[in-house]
Amino acid sequence: MTKSLIATVFVVCLCLVSAPAFAAGPAPGDVGQPAVDFTIKNFDTGKDFVLSAEIKKSEMVFIWLSSTCSTCLAEAIELKGAMEKGDVPKDVKIYIVNIDFNDTNIAAYKSGHLSADFTVLHDAKYVSPPKYGFRSTPSTLIINKKGLVAYKSTGYQSGGIAELVKAIAAAK
Repeated sequence: MTKSLIATVFVVCLCLVSAPAFAAGPAPGDVGQPAVDFTIKNFDTGKDFVLSAEIKKSEMVFIWLSSTCSTCLAEAIELKGAMEKGDVPKDVKIYIVNIDFNDTNIAAYKSGHLSADFTVLHDAKYVSPPKYGFRSTPSTLIINKKGLVAYKSTGYQSGGIAELVKAIAAAK
């Protein structure tokens, strides 16, 4: 009797401790949730880019990368190719968010590998990726015109740009 009582109390306590984690629901920045605001530098203009000021103007694609990351480069080149083929609607805004600590490599990276249609942002303090649960590069996010997160992805897979193009179309 005592062993079963102890076991029952243990199970009840375990349920009470773990219940809040299960009841919490989706986290801010998850797919289907409102985009989480951030402010970082627009490399092209030198001014602040404030996400909340741009939301609902168009669908937005963000790719967080480092200029020294070869898989990030591959994803950016594939996206550039998809744009050139017309697979990405012209009204979709593409933001490349460079997370390098300094911006010395960004200009060369942009002129050598990125589409002129990309807006390059610089997040030297790494403030925006954690808001969406990103811990590695490349990380990709789509925000629809309603201001909701429509897609999230981390890591690179060859040919994965087809999935991103489908997700962009679905966000429209």
